[in-house]
Amino acid sequence: MKVLIITNLFPTTQNTTSGIFITNRLKEYTKFNVEYKAVSLGYEDSATVRILKKILRKKDIKSLDHYGEVFYLPITSNRSLIDVIKLKLNRYENLARKYAEIIQAYVNVYNYDIVHAHGMFQTPAGEVAKELAIRYHKPFVVTLHGDDVNFLMEKRKKSYVLTLEKSSKVIFVSKALLDKACRLGYNPKNSVVIQNGYNPKIFYPLDKELVRSYLNIQAPDCKYVGFVGALELVKRADALIKIFRFIREKIHKIKFIVVGDGTLGNKLKKEAERAHLDVLFTGWINQSEVMKY
Repeated sequence: MKVLIITNLFPTTQNTTSGIFITNRLKEYTKFNVEYKAVSLGYEDSATVRILKKILRKKDIKSLDHYGEVFYLPITSNRSLIDVIKLKLNRYENLARKYAEIIQAYVNVYNYDIVHAHGMFQTPAGEVAKELAIRYHKPFVVTLHGDDVNFLMEKRKKSYVLTLEKSSKVIFVSKALLDKACRLGYNPKNSVVIQNGYNPKIFYPLDKELVRSYLNIQAPDCKYVGFVGALELVKRADALIKIFRFIREKIHKIKFIVVGDGTLGNKLKKEAERAHLDVLFTGWINQSEVMKY
C-alpha cells in the first residue's frame, strides 16, 4: 500500500519533536510494508507579514525535511497580510485548493492508494486531503488530534462537517474529542477512536528513589506534582498555577515540576514567583529525559 500523508503537525527548526506522534507513526509504516510520502503544510510569508511578526515577537515556524529516518516534503503557500487577517477571521476560502495545486506540482497523486490527513487546525490538512481525493478519485482519511475540534470546529462547523462526513474514516484520538465533534453537528457513522500510543523503548518504569537522586529532587516527606507537555493554551497550561495553589492549600509539603516549554512559559514562571510556589521549570528536554521525570 502507498499512502500520501498531508499534515500540519511536523518537526520544525524551533521544535524538532513537534508532531512526534506523527513521526513515530510513520516509522512504524515500514514494518508493515507501507510506503508513504509525508507532506508538511506551511506558509511563505510576505515582507509585510515578516515585519509584523518581528514587531509582535512571533517566530518563524519552518518545517524540517526530515527527523531521523522519517522524511517530510515541506509545501508552503504564500501568505500576505490580507491572508493573515482572513485566517484570523476563520475565512479559509480557496486555501485547500491552493495547497492541492502546489502539491500536484511535486507529487504524482495517482501513485497513492489513499490520502491520510493529520489535523485541520490553521492549515486545513483535512480539507486539502479531500480536495486531492476528489480530483484523483482516491479514498481519504482524517485524523483529528485536538486543537482542530476544540478551537476551530465551532467557528467553521459547515466546512468541518462536510469534510469529515465525506471522508472514508475519521480517526479521533479520544472519545471526548469524538463526543465534542458530535455536539457540533458531526454524524459519527464513519468514526473510530484510536488513542495515541507510546514507545516502550523510551518510556518504562524506573525506581522512584534512584531517579529522584539522579534528578536531584529529593526532599524528605515531600509530595511532588508534575505536568508534562507544551506550555500552551490548548493544553490548559494557563490553569497550572491556579491548580498548584489549590493543591498547596490541601498539602503543605509540596513541590511542583513543569516539564516542557511554550508561549506561556515566561508568564507561568512569573505567576509561580508571585504565588510563592516551589516550581521547577525544566524547559524543553528530550524524550529520554522526559521519561525520568
